[in-house]
Amino acid sequence: MTCPRILNWPDGRRAAFHFAFDDGCDTHLDRAIPLLRRFGAVGTFYCILSGGPLDKRRREWEAAATNPCVALGNHTLRHVGATDAAQLEEEIASAQEAIHALAPHAPWPRLLPFGQPGGVPWQVTPEEVAAALRRHRLVARPPFVGAGIHIRTIPEALRLVDDAVASGTAGHLDFHGVGGDWLSAPAEMLEAVLERLAERRDEIWLAPTIDCLKYAAERDATRIETVSSEANRLELRLATGLDAALYDLPLTVEVDVPKEWTRCRIEAAGLPPSEARPDNGLVRLHARPGPLSLLRL
Repeated sequence: MTCPRILNWPDGRRAAFHFAFDDGCDTHLDRAIPLLRRFGAVGTFYCILSGGPLDKRRREWEAAATNPCVALGNHTLRHVGATDAAQLEEEIASAQEAIHALAPHAPWPRLLPFGQPGGVPWQVTPEEVAAALRRHRLVARPPFVGAGIHIRTIPEALRLVDDAVASGTAGHLDFHGVGGDWLSAPAEMLEAVLERLAERRDEIWLAPTIDCLKYAAERDATRIETVSSEANRLELRLATGLDAALYDLPLTVEVDVPKEWTRCRIEAAGLPPSEARPDNGLVRLHARPGPLSLLRL
């Protein structure tokens, strides 16, 4: 038997993908969210929470924030930049409060992605930014890949999906306007990428940005230790240095068991007990940090 292993992405998918939508544009409500809902997909919205277009359609955004296709990220409060550490703290902390107010139904505090606003003064050090993100339970999003800016054609956008599968990584595409507003990309580009993702749904995990970041961090920081191995019972332990209250996604784990096992009971920390039927001596399961037991039935 080989060692138990954590799979690269949930449920054995080959890659992950996520969308970002910056600034809370009107076209996010009018075009992007309806497309996401149509495909049963999700996007992360980095809204300007004060002084931007969200102000005049706040009730619509409050309703949208309850929809499973909408996740929120911190884009600072006013998108004015930061000329010193005090302004950085004010912009980030106030944005956190505004996000909580916009979506009071969601768990709080929780880990959120941070999208640094562009086109504005940013005169703080990387160390000051990193410290502010730690204080406010934020994780920096991946480098911006802008539709209509870096990605100008639909074939270029579709290659992002195919490249993610080929490399086993988390691909992403970031929007401002969707068929309107500023720095706009055509709505047809978003629709085409959603269609490609639907075609490859068995290979690609489409999730909010923060879930992609969390799973990758948990996967890389977690180790599986074998505590004991008997003919009819296997005791394992998942160990990590991450804060399990924030990094709380179950990991997908594969465990080899004796070929004679036809059915087993799984007891994983923080999850309800379950049963599985090994496939040629292989069990796939979900687990969190802590003890993990497999008992032959």
